[in-house]
Amino acid sequence: MTSSRFSPAARTLGAALLLSTLSLPALAQNSPINVIVDGRPIDFGGTPPTQVAGRTLVPLRAIFEALGAQVEFSAGTIRARRGDTNLQLAIGSSQAIINGQVRTLDVPAQAVFGRTLVPLRFVGEALGAGVNFNAATQTITISSPGAGSGSGFPSLPTMGNTPAPPAFTVPETGQSVSGILVDTPQPGTVTISVGGGLRTYAVNNNALILRQISLAASPSATPMRQAARQITLAGLTAGDPVRLSLDNANRVTQITTMATVVVARVQFAGGNQIVLDDERDTTLTLGPNLRFIDASGRVSNTVSNLAPGQSVGLFLSREGRTVYQVSAYAPDFTPASGNTVSDPFPANNTLPASGAPQIQLVSHNAATPLRAGTRLEVTARATPGLRASFSLGSRIQNVPLAEDPARPGVYLGTYIVRSGDDVLNGRVAVRAVGANNVEDFAQSTESATIDTIAPRLVGTFPANGAQIGVAQPNIAIFADDLGGSGLGGAQVDLITGSADNPIATRIPATVAPTSVNAVAPAALSGPVRVRAIITDKAGNPLNVNFSFNAAINTGAITSFSHGANRALQPGDDVPLVLSAQPAGRASFDVYDERNQIIARDVPLIEVEPGRYRASYRVPATATGDVRFVGRFTATDGTSSQLEATTRVQIVSNVVTPLTIQTPREGDRVTSPLVVRGQAAPNATVDVALRAEGTQFFILEYRQDLGTKQVRADANGNWTASIDLPTLRNVSGLRYIISATQADATGRTGEPVVVTVTR
Repeated sequence: MTSSRFSPAARTLGAALLLSTLSLPALAQNSPINVIVDGRPIDFGGTPPTQVAGRTLVPLRAIFEALGAQVEFSAGTIRARRGDTNLQLAIGSSQAIINGQVRTLDVPAQAVFGRTLVPLRFVGEALGAGVNFNAATQTITISSPGAGSGSGFPSLPTMGNTPAPPAFTVPETGQSVSGILVDTPQPGTVTISVGGGLRTYAVNNNALILRQISLAASPSATPMRQAARQITLAGLTAGDPVRLSLDNANRVTQITTMATVVVARVQFAGGNQIVLDDERDTTLTLGPNLRFIDASGRVSNTVSNLAPGQSVGLFLSREGRTVYQVSAYAPDFTPASGNTVSDPFPANNTLPASGAPQIQLVSHNAATPLRAGTRLEVTARATPGLRASFSLGSRIQNVPLAEDPARPGVYLGTYIVRSGDDVLNGRVAVRAVGANNVEDFAQSTESATIDTIAPRLVGTFPANGAQIGVAQPNIAIFADDLGGSGLGGAQVDLITGSADNPIATRIPATVAPTSVNAVAPAALSGPVRVRAIITDKAGNPLNVNFSFNAAINTGAITSFSHGANRALQPGDDVPLVLSAQPAGRASFDVYDERNQIIARDVPLIEVEPGRYRASYRVPATATGDVRFVGRFTATDGTSSQLEATTRVQIVSNVVTPLTIQTPREGDRVTSPLVVRGQAAPNATVDVALRAEGTQFFILEYRQDLGTKQVRADANGNWTASIDLPTLRNVSGLRYIISATQADATGRTGEPVVVTVTR
């Protein structure tokens, strides 16, 4: 911990002891004490600040988390971390350890009604914050380091506590230029805005790309600078402040981007909108000025996989007033550790100009899944003068790589993806051959996915031709993209009116792993046709057309829907929305699959005129399909009810163990390799394959051959068939099969591994 985080008086142990408690003799014992952190009042619930021996004690977790610290409790010991400050404190102890130094408290930490209380002054000063008391207003004010009056995150997306841009270490050679990222117009180039003008630079194939974030662990916390992380060129976002390091040829050798990220929680997500769990129910809409990064780190146009309560990172603009990116990719909003990443690929080719072949780097352009007709572009950095080729999966084999005449040692190759070239999370393998047929082998560090198969329609709700008694129904299209990149986006149109005068209305849609869900925006009557285009993440389309007949809803409820776009398990939250007349009373009942009531008359709160919301936590006893029935009483006393048109599947917390039945450990196999096993009913099973052995009798050989994705049947049986490529000059060849299952809720288990030979 650096001394700049503390006042001069706090730099010695003796002074720290004086500051570890706050004596407030002027306060009456029964007077309420208000605590404000960075301009926000703190609600301590049923355990407010109290005084012991003239010292003010406060609940530790509330203060620490308001200051942006991470808190853990274990066996009576509290551990907290904020930036580079680490604190440890035991209940009942008058000593705390801060970054290895012992601090003494005049009043020991103590538990009151299940909450840990500590001296207020100690909490603030230990984390580098300032603490002040106003006797006239009986208010204690705590300010984070660098925070000013009114700082924090009062109303997203405004944030006035963004730190100054960090200082970066850049190579000494060449020059550097700073600006705002405008675009990456084509692979290998970057365009930035500098002083109002645009500049485009070529990017070296081995350029190091870093992101350094200032992270706020909660909307009310102060952002703390994190160590830089290495990312890909595709991970850059328009609007990012960047610094480019250039070599003597004016080519980019390093890109460093900085961002301020705030961690928030999701209340509800559907289609292209995210509702945050804050006091304003802040709603973010994806579009040209706001993009979404899914949990796998890829750009997505749907937020369907976000669950209530899930954490996301909000990337703030340079001035800290708007959100330009929302990320569910955990590394984007989790604290980093360690030093800035060193450059694993030097700016200049340090390989010898001749001799035994060596491959230094393999990269490709498949940052997102590729479909038929697109180009797979591969670049390899290796010893000059070699014969080189690349392979991916079992079908794309030995594609030539040509050495760039202008750049010795840089090999380029392109493959046009064909129908059937399906690879899930495979790695591009490069083989380079030199004199006397001596060769080297290397794989890309980033995986690639090729998906040429469109999703398959499984069913719809309402069913085609159905007669329904709900005027504003939930609409669901069930599809399967098994073995591919996963469902990625959807456009859903409702077509009403006569055949001579049809009226098409596009409605927001939520894309889940196996379905597309939407709610009619207004009451429907008579024949309704649904026209939808569902695409996977590679862009392969599925066209869906079906129709149903809607009855007229004469009740006061215009719609009642839930936000469960996947199967849930006990403990999950289900967001519910009911639309009706303003100023009424709304509630809902919950029934299990045996039609027995689970919950009755649970209130819905009117968050805006005519719109009522609630969140229901699935109880531990719930199993099977659960249905929700909304109830509403208008101001004139009339009552009505409406059932949500789709039910929610509840999956037990107990997951069926995954097994591989054949082949068994040590078996000899042939191509195609057939793997069979047992899993949870209807679970998705990913079967990854890796080849290992010895090349040319002395070199260690390892190649990841990709993943095969299959679905278990209703009894849990699953089978995967995998083509094995022909591998040259490899002895002692063995295949490591690793299978992992994900049930209907998306829960994954530990992998099961079997090693076989050929």
